[in-house]
Amino acid sequence: MVKRYGYTLEYLTTSGGGEDANGNPIAPTKVWTPFKCDVQTSSGRFVAGDTGDNIPVTYSIFTNINTGVVKGGKVRNGSVEYTVLQAHNYNLNYEIWV
Repeated sequence: MVKRYGYTLEYLTTSGGGEDANGNPIAPTKVWTPFKCDVQTSSGRFVAGDTGDNIPVTYSIFTNINTGVVKGGKVRNGSVEYTVLQAHNYNLNYEIWV
């Protein structure tokens, strides 16, 4: 934790969407938004789904920015994308497991 919030990752969000003037659907645009964080490797496992699948947790990401990511969302570091396994809201800080 030497570089507290010294890393920058990106989370996937959507922008726009809805309908045009004629009522035709407009697809939302996917946007990668950068955020400052602290990244720590993790060696735990996450139990997911009705079958109890064990998924390894690669990183715990700590941030003071509410990214709004939820389970199944995406976070990336450069060209490497990670699926969000769980997001914790601690009111002033947030933890994201990927």
